[in-house]
Amino acid sequence: MSKELVNRVSRKDDAERRRITEGLRQIDVALNEGKVVGGFKRGNLRVVYIDDPKKNERRGFGECPAVELAFVEAGQSFKKGLGSSRRPYSTDGVLFPASPLDAWLLEGKKFGSYKNPETNQIVFELFKTELLEDENGRIVLNAKGVGVRKTVKRGLGGNISEAMKDAFNAPVIDLEETHPKYFYL
Repeated sequence: MSKELVNRVSRKDDAERRRITEGLRQIDVALNEGKVVGGFKRGNLRVVYIDDPKKNERRGFGECPAVELAFVEAGQSFKKGLGSSRRPYSTDGVLFPASPLDAWLLEGKKFGSYKNPETNQIVFELFKTELLEDENGRIVLNAKGVGVRKTVKRGLGGNISEAMKDAFNAPVIDLEETHPKYFYL
């Protein structure tokens, strides 16, 4: 590979890293202002949103082929005061994850983040919902008549990056106690 090509690629990577860093910095600004940040998968695109729970309104939005880019777009739309910033991406998205969070979203899981006013820490939560099945693969309903198990992994940090890293290393917590009655669907 020529030296010129290597330099061009590394400059592009550095610029991309700076964009992502600035996007995450804007997400931190939003969280410190009391906004809520969340994400999920739509088709094969990743969605990151910033909501103001006090005003019940959307304050930022990004929808991109990778979650890192969705953070950038959500942060930019928040900074500009736009509720939504959409670019025309193919709905195919990218099927190969660019990060652990990207892989999490590709599996249909979700995340949420907010600032805990009592501790002043950023909380990052990784949510998972799975069907309850017995050893024969039949869906089992719990005592509330729901055939799903909801869990969360919760991380804390001084910013969203630290809290996200902590969440991936956190133990799984059951959000609802599950007592199967063995009703089958």
